[in-house]
Amino acid sequence: MSRQTKIIGLIAAITAATAVLFGLQWRQITAMRARMALLTGRGVVSSSDKNLDKPASAANLTEFTHILAMPDRLARVHSLIDFAGGLGPADLRQALEMVGRLPVSDDNKIAMSILMARLVELDANGALAWAKGQSNSHGRAALLETLFNSWSSINPSAALKAISQITDVSIRSQLFKATLENLANTDPASAFAALKNLPPGQINPQIINAVFSTWASNDPEAAAAAAIGLSANANRVAAVEDVLKGWAEVDPEGALSWAAGLPKGSIRSAALTSALSNLAQLDPKAATAYVSTIPLASDRNQLMSTVASAWGQNDPAAALAWVDTFPSTPAHDSAIRSILTNLSQTDPKAAAAGLGQITDQNLQQQTMSDISINWGMQDMAGAMGWVQSLTANSVQSSAADKAMKNLVYTMGLNDPAGAAAAVQQMQGNTYFGGWIAVAVTTWMSADSPAALAWAQSLPPDAGGNNAMSMYIIQTTNTDPTGAFSTALQMPDGQFRNQTINNVISKWATLDPASAAPAILAQLPPGNQLNNAISQVTQNWIKQDQQAASQWIDTLPPSPARDSAVTQLVNTALQSNPATAFQWASSVGNDGMRANQISRVVNQWSRTDPAAAAAALQNADIPDALRTNLLNNIQSLTHQN
Repeated sequence: MSRQTKIIGLIAAITAATAVLFGLQWRQITAMRARMALLTGRGVVSSSDKNLDKPASAANLTEFTHILAMPDRLARVHSLIDFAGGLGPADLRQALEMVGRLPVSDDNKIAMSILMARLVELDANGALAWAKGQSNSHGRAALLETLFNSWSSINPSAALKAISQITDVSIRSQLFKATLENLANTDPASAFAALKNLPPGQINPQIINAVFSTWASNDPEAAAAAAIGLSANANRVAAVEDVLKGWAEVDPEGALSWAAGLPKGSIRSAALTSALSNLAQLDPKAATAYVSTIPLASDRNQLMSTVASAWGQNDPAAALAWVDTFPSTPAHDSAIRSILTNLSQTDPKAAAAGLGQITDQNLQQQTMSDISINWGMQDMAGAMGWVQSLTANSVQSSAADKAMKNLVYTMGLNDPAGAAAAVQQMQGNTYFGGWIAVAVTTWMSADSPAALAWAQSLPPDAGGNNAMSMYIIQTTNTDPTGAFSTALQMPDGQFRNQTINNVISKWATLDPASAAPAILAQLPPGNQLNNAISQVTQNWIKQDQQAASQWIDTLPPSPARDSAVTQLVNTALQSNPATAFQWASSVGNDGMRANQISRVVNQWSRTDPAAAAAALQNADIPDALRTNLLNNIQSLTHQN
């Protein structure tokens, strides 16, 4: 190999900065410098540890600035290694701070790695104290990761112990992951031992993956044996899946054979699922051949679903044909769903054509939703047309309605006017009103005046009622008074009444104190007013019974007042029957008053029959009813 070829290769290696330098010890970096010198013909200047205890030198930092500006990458790296070897901790810290202020790049990462490796070599604990004290949180995280990558190569147990004492959970987790991954590259057994010694709360799937995915690429059998040895079941399953994924890349059949040889249980099931999924993507014939050898139908069906799902990512037509050779079962339908969902990302029409192969209604509905969303991302008009056609099918209509609402909402996020226009074209569909409501609601979030203008422009019988009703109901959250006034202006009919009731329902929850007088003043006498006052006062009493009682007491006799009083009676009946009796006596309607007094007396007589009987003497009720109630009290008294 020519000298020029060697240099070109070295340039390529340095370009992969993170892979080459992160985690190397200082002696490895200086050895690299020696190899660079040999290849490039540069002399090797011996590093010197003199003056390491002196404070930072302005001259040193000036020299460092010149090195960073060198255009030749080889020369720059060579000089950085030589330069760092002659610095003390103070200069190294200053240089690292300078690099931290520079834009993030591979070259600056190389500089940081070289400087940090030297600082860790000289004083790891001091380097850690300094890095933790840096104010920039992002820069601090990068410094710590570089620091521990180097430290873990020198003294992994000390590095991991120091990481465990870092209080920031997110940084600590990332450092464990990076450090164990670095250690697993050179000493996976030590990385595994360190993993097992971590406190249980600090082990997560990312850290497990860092150890076992790296280990599996080099020695899958040893990694698999170690994974089985983890104590926590969740960690064991995660580790086994990571191992099998890496194992499948080099020997998928060997990975499957190992998984099949495990004792029966949850780990074996998870391992088989993972191994077959990996194999099906690489060699579907081998995966399907294995499934056919499974004796138990339940096991076979589950694994069939796994294989079909993985195979379907590459060849959905072949996977569907294979699945159809099996009886219809939940696993069969689940497999088809997975295949169709994946297929809809590239060919939604083909996926839609296969929807009928799913017999389970719930799975079919879920798959329809998946297909419609994926189709909508590619062709919204086509997706809407397909979903609308499904509403004519009585079995699929409800699911199609939900799918269309999702489509309208999704389209409305980016193009509310377009979504509204698309829905308008669907007039006459059974579910048209609900789709109009979604369109106007989504539009309101982006441009409420434009949504209102559109709703007002629609003829009442062509979506206008639906759109205005939904607009008004949504407005209630921010302006209940205005929403109520707008609802009153709607044309008489079912939509107007329903909208008014919906506004009142929301308003009664939000602010019953303002709702009650406004409703009483603006709604004409009748059942709607009576029901509204009853609903509002019920909520008001829950929030502020005294204020609600005072307001009701000011009302002139009317059916609306009687409705409000009934709510007060209901509230006071359990805790204060004497007060409940007073309110019941104030009801204006003779029949309602008699009914409320009867309710109160029957309840009151269970706790204080004498007081209930005394109150009845002057009650404004028919004498026959009074006599009957008194007889009931007397009978109850004799029983006790």
